Amino acid sequence: MKRLILYINKLDISNTKNRSLMMNPSRYIIMLLLSTQLFSQNNHIYGELLGPGLMASINYERNLDNNIFVRAGYGHFSIESTSSNMFSSSKTTITINPLILGVHYIRGLRGNWKLDAGAGISYWMIKIEGDEEGNTTFGDLSIEAKGSYPMAYGSFGIRYQKPEGGISVKLGASPTFVKLEDESETFGFPHISIGYTFQ
Repeated sequence: MKRLILYINKLDISNTKNRSLMMNPSRYIIMLLLSTQLFSQNNHIYGELLGPGLMASINYERNLDNNIFVRAGYGHFSIESTSSNMFSSSKTTITINPLILGVHYIRGLRGNWKLDAGAGISYWMIKIEGDEEGNTTFGDLSIEAKGSYPMAYGSFGIRYQKPEGGISVKLGASPTFVKLEDESETFGFPHISIGYTFQ
């Protein structure tokens, strides 16, 4: 964007060729819009351990302005329980795939290190395989049935991210507020991620 502005400032309006450009505002507007799209786009892809994605997640962030990012992610978590008696045994596998949607606000701390605060929804999609009548615990929660449940999460921490793009790192905590049927609990998951930003 700076190069485009410098170029326009250096144009000699007295020159007939340059005058045609300056006298045609539509050309200038098109150039400005294209340059804005080119230089303001900031995309961030990263893998994250723990956090609102539970075991792990893959995430995409889009920069809305210099400080605000919108986030979309997909996570995975799987737990098993086995029960047996003198006649038989059964195994139940419960898979939770959180769909993450959130907004993050970042603010410069020092150099390329920034404070990161966010909030959003972690939409748990629960699938049960095996003995569906089994009862599997997750923390103090009992998971007895498949279904989809929206959970709220917060995110606080720091991130290393260069404005021009490149490798990124995030560290922090992501408390997730879980409610299943009549049970509720707050999980204070930490999170660590590594990714890449690009224009």
